[in-house]
Amino acid sequence: GKPGEPFATLTPLGWCLHGCTRTQSVNCLLHSTLLLSSNHCGLDTEKEDLLREIHEEVRRSFAIDSLGVTAKPRGNSDDLRAQAHLEKTCKLIQGRWYVGLPWRDSNAKMPNSFTYAMSRLKGIEKKVKADVGYASRYKERIEHLFQNNYAKQVVDISWSPRTWYLPHFGVDNPNKKKLRLVFDAAAKFQNVSLNDYLLKGPDLLVSLLGIMMRFREHRIGITGDIKDMFLRIKILPEDQDALRFLWRDTPKDKLKVCAMTSLIFGANCSPFIAQFIKNKNAQRYESSKPAAVKAILQQHYMDDYIDSVDSIETARQLIKEVTFIHGQGGFEIRNWTSNFKEVLSYIPTEALGPTAVRFDIEQHSERTLGLMWFPKQDTLGFDVSFKRIPTNIVAGEKIPTKREMLRVIMSIFDVFGFLSPFTIRGKIILQETWQSGIGWDESLTDELYIKWTEWLKSLKGISQISLPRHYLAAARASEMEDAPSALNSGGSGVYNKLALHVFSDASTKAMCAVAYWRWERNDKIYVAFIASKCKVAPIKQSLSVPRLELQAAVLAARLADTIVTQHKIKPRNKYFWSDSTTVLHWIRNDARNYQTFVAHRL
Repeated sequence: GKPGEPFATLTPLGWCLHGCTRTQSVNCLLHSTLLLSSNHCGLDTEKEDLLREIHEEVRRSFAIDSLGVTAKPRGNSDDLRAQAHLEKTCKLIQGRWYVGLPWRDSNAKMPNSFTYAMSRLKGIEKKVKADVGYASRYKERIEHLFQNNYAKQVVDISWSPRTWYLPHFGVDNPNKKKLRLVFDAAAKFQNVSLNDYLLKGPDLLVSLLGIMMRFREHRIGITGDIKDMFLRIKILPEDQDALRFLWRDTPKDKLKVCAMTSLIFGANCSPFIAQFIKNKNAQRYESSKPAAVKAILQQHYMDDYIDSVDSIETARQLIKEVTFIHGQGGFEIRNWTSNFKEVLSYIPTEALGPTAVRFDIEQHSERTLGLMWFPKQDTLGFDVSFKRIPTNIVAGEKIPTKREMLRVIMSIFDVFGFLSPFTIRGKIILQETWQSGIGWDESLTDELYIKWTEWLKSLKGISQISLPRHYLAAARASEMEDAPSALNSGGSGVYNKLALHVFSDASTKAMCAVAYWRWERNDKIYVAFIASKCKVAPIKQSLSVPRLELQAAVLAARLADTIVTQHKIKPRNKYFWSDSTTVLHWIRNDARNYQTFVAHRL
């Protein structure tokens, strides 16, 4: 192995594996020796699934926290190569897009990962044997691939240097009945994975926060999603052997060598390819359907389409054209939802979402990029049911471990930061837990557990909190009339003096920034919450309160820049508020007069 990795020695008793490991609670290294037999050991798939879920929740939470206050990384030469490769290989054949995989090295030789894929399949078989319901849903997803020609059985199973066998696993989404089948392109075999051979490509996703902000600009909201988006994109035949996988209905059945013929969920390049093809397909109609093309390019987050418009006729036309453009590339957009019945009545019943179908019957919610949208009331709400987490942990009946605590906190999705007063308290408790030195699988101390249960109690009322989707909801409700579709930035219309107000503050525990619109109409003043950002104060770097308040001011400036950039509506003025006289003094003076920390933030 590489430095720091285990190494093997063949002894008269068999192979011995030597190396170092870390304990869970302290950082001291312990020498370990493990006697191995030649038989493949079963994988603890349940533990792997749990760790994978936690990793994804943490990644998503950090990504949400950085929205609007962290710049996208710059592209590099690999990104340019990936884009050039797709431009060269993508083809539209009989209404379907075909594309080649973006190889890092076209002459690379990959190891034969058949044995590893087989061991992972046995782990899945062990799991499905213990859960009949899971087995049925897993088999259903496999059959779905073959029924729709997304996968094929390989006839010539001979191996070549461009052949890779992918492990696969199922991911349960508590908000959807169906299982998501993921092909594990990150799985390592002989220290390499399929992802290591592929170029990831640039991040073509539009800002999630920006999409949701524009969703609140106009009085008519519309949403939809593309069915099987990744799978609708075909992979060129010469690259399909790199997407092989193994399957059999039961361990007694003959093993089948299969290959994906479509883009998989699980490869590092898949999000890039999907966005590239979606955009490429739409750009063919820029001259004939410019509004729909702009909507597809700017209001799609992966397969979800989220938009708002100013009139019923505009909504109808946009839905018609967006559906047509996607259809010309082999994509099917469906599950349409709106807060206006006049829009829903124009859409075929089979293309409507469940919420739209029941619009007149009951108040129902639509999950919109992690938030709950209630179209009938046109409000946004929050789901804090913690469906993936044991009930006794959420109820505070069991003292959680640090790992379980992390999972609860990271499960709260709040793109606008509306729940920041709640979530920041949980993150502060997590930080205190970290400082206490408790291991990942050790229970909290009594003192921390008391704080934890108090925080859990505060979450119970969150499901009752709602936020108007439309910025102008307050004005419309006040005057009992339909407001114009967008805020007037010029000051000549009914909404005068539109301004952006951003407040910032900090303490030894945390720093925050919150932004509001303020405008006038008919001698009345209205305000609307836009977004907020909260961060815990750093542990390693001991900062004074004035410096933390300066950090909060930087957070406010970055948030304001994102708000102005991402909205179509533009404020006449921007105002920044801080109660720190020290920060205000720093800002009013020349940055060159101060030490590095302060100077770099002015």
